[in-house]
Amino acid sequence: MFMILLAVISVLALVSPATIKKLMKSTRSFSTTTTGTSPAQPHQDSTTVNPDSDGAGQLGINDLNRVQTVLNEVLFGPVNWNKLGLKLGLYQPRLNIIAKSGGDADDHWRKTLEAWLEGKDNATSRTWQTLIDAVKETDGRAAAERIPDKLKSLYGITLQ
Repeated sequence: MFMILLAVISVLALVSPATIKKLMKSTRSFSTTTTGTSPAQPHQDSTTVNPDSDGAGQLGINDLNRVQTVLNEVLFGPVNWNKLGLKLGLYQPRLNIIAKSGGDADDHWRKTLEAWLEGKDNATSRTWQTLIDAVKETDGRAAAERIPDKLKSLYGITLQ
């Protein structure tokens, strides 16, 4: 048994991550066709992994680039990053740490969005609608009103 395990580990060390992913996909496909059921899927909290999503699901850290892109496209920048963080449910002590961590407003804005997407503090709702509401409350009504159209044009996401 030990020799088999050692052989498998030796082979895996030589295989690229891309090849391993292909093998995993083919294994899932094989499992579905032989058993008639799909293997259990891990919980997915990001609309990024579901391109058919209506955008109502919880966003996750994998959505950081999308969130930043949408906010930039609707011309809502990092100037009010602290106020936005508060409206998204982050506590002031965390925002103080972000402010003291160095960098400029862009860095603080990104770190604030990361903390929100990771569900830090009281950031329990991480949806596009939550972001829209927070942007509205952060003197960004015009930008907030443009977010649904930008989501649809960039990512095909339609909010309900």
